[in-house]
Order: sequence, then C-alpha cells, then structure tokens
Amino acid sequence: MKRLIRDAVLKIEQYEPGKSIEVLKKELVLEGEICKLASNENPLGPSPLAIQAIKRSLTEGHIYPDNNCQDLREKLSEHIGISPLNIEIGNGTTELIYLMGLTFLNPGDTFIMSEFSFIMGKVVAQLMDSKLIEVPLKDYRHNLDAVLGEITEKCQNL
Repeated sequence: MKRLIRDAVLKIEQYEPGKSIEVLKKELVLEGEICKLASNENPLGPSPLAIQAIKRSLTEGHIYPDNNCQDLREKLSEHIGISPLNIEIGNGTTELIYLMGLTFLNPGDTFIMSEFSFIMGKVVAQLMDSKLIEVPLKDYRHNLDAVLGEITEKCQNL
C-alpha cells in the first residue's frame, strides 16, 4: 500500500513553544507581574485602536472577509508608493514564509536563512525537500554578507 504522507513531511520536527507565564509561575514559584520577552509577545497588550477596530468588526462577523485585502493593499501602496500587485498580505510572518516556500521552492532547491530566524523557514524547506543553509548571526544580527556568499550561480540565474 502506498503511503499517503511524503517522507519530507514526516521528518518535520515539532515546534516546541516557550512555556506560558502561568506555567513558569507555578514551576518557579513566582508571584506578581511577569514580563515574557520571548515568542514575539507584546508585554503592553494590544493597542487600544486595535481593540476598538475588533469591536467594530464584530457586527460583521457573519460575513466572509475580503481575502484579497483590497482596501489594505491600496492604502499600503499609496503610503509606500508601489503597486498593490506587489503587496502580499498574510496572517503574520509565519504564514507568509510558508506560502513563499510553497510557491517558490522545489525539491533540491536551496533555502538560505539566518540561524535563529522564524522556525517556519526550516519547516518549509524540509516540507519542500529543499536544502537548508543557516547562516550564523554576526553580533546578534543577520549577516547579509554571509547570506550573499551562500548564493550560488544557480540561484543567480533564476
């Protein structure tokens, strides 16, 4: 019987998120307010403007949203001076990296990223059976010269 799930998918390591504040409080017997600086969480909470916009949108919760985000694309294109066709909207960086990987990577291609970047880069490279090159950081920053050095002639001819 043929296996339905590709080997590349089965080899993906499960992401282990950081512990929640509640778990850390219990484990370390901590009291009071704790500020978590991991997982791209905002210790200040959502913007009051975002809360207002969410409340306003609840009255339209029964209607499918505009998947093309046309209004947002147009406003962004005016603001930054590029065509709306050059703007892609997603549900965060994780989704955008995933979609770009599915769109542009083929088995055997090379995916270059800085180490300690979003986990989705590793996942999509593995999912698409591509070679992953992780470039070490330099002084805790992306080393763009090193990334450039990893680009081969094959990449430049695309």
